[in-house]
Amino acid sequence: MAREALSGYLESIFARGIRVSRPSKLKGANVHHIRPATKVAVPLMLRQMRQDAGLTQQQLAKRLGVAYTSYQRLENPRKGNMTLEMLDRVCDALGCSAEVDLKAAR
Repeated sequence: MAREALSGYLESIFARGIRVSRPSKLKGANVHHIRPATKVAVPLMLRQMRQDAGLTQQQLAKRLGVAYTSYQRLENPRKGNMTLEMLDRVCDALGCSAEVDLKAAR
């Protein structure tokens, strides 16, 4: 339930245009790291990487050779539908790499 709550919270922050801060690097016995749902995490990470690179959505869309509105959807948790191919293209354009880790449910 914590994952759903975090995902909903992050989605609401995005909808209001509030910048999402980076996760803290706290460690300890009472600290639990919770990943938001992928449909929320990937668009927000993408936005953070683009901002860190100092690019606007329009500039990155141009680098990718896609329409601005198409790129805009990739950063929206409610509308984004990132494919692995597009993730690879975005990482190339930003000079980063992506790791995908698939694990079977236990």
